Amino acid sequence: MTNPNPEQDTKARLTGDLKHFLKPYFSFRLYVQFKKDKKKSHFYGNEHQCTFSQLKHAQVPNILMSKLKGYTDLISLVEKWNKDLYAATIYMRPADHQPFDTICRSWYKGEVKEINDPLITEENDNRTLYYFFQNNNLFITTEDPAAVDFKTTITNALTKRNTPGNH
Repeated sequence: MTNPNPEQDTKARLTGDLKHFLKPYFSFRLYVQFKKDKKKSHFYGNEHQCTFSQLKHAQVPNILMSKLKGYTDLISLVEKWNKDLYAATIYMRPADHQPFDTICRSWYKGEVKEINDPLITEENDNRTLYYFFQNNNLFITTEDPAAVDFKTTITNALTKRNTPGNH
């Protein structure tokens, strides 16, 4: 379960930046270097199919994530910015909270240099994340609240967050 960090999460809550809360769960990350200033940046694909506002107002029961949507969104970004990019690389990670360490595609000076597209099937494309709000903090988990003793899970997460050394 993602434990909120109130200092970092305040801005994301105020601006409705759901991506901030989903970073540990995204499968793909794009690193780019622009020609003009050699600035390096990174972006996540839009794997989620809802907004922060929809969560806050309980308009959706859970967060649906699509790997294919996220991956193709990143490819589209590169194609859109291709003339302005010096280099770009899409990385994948093996599991939640793990480093992005597998190269899926890379471009250099507008040319595709490597293609190692991940195998995304119907069986592994979509997944569901669950959420709840407590004291105006958003919590996201992969565990279905109906399938576990959710109260104990929440208590353990809150205790861990409030233990010295766990921030």
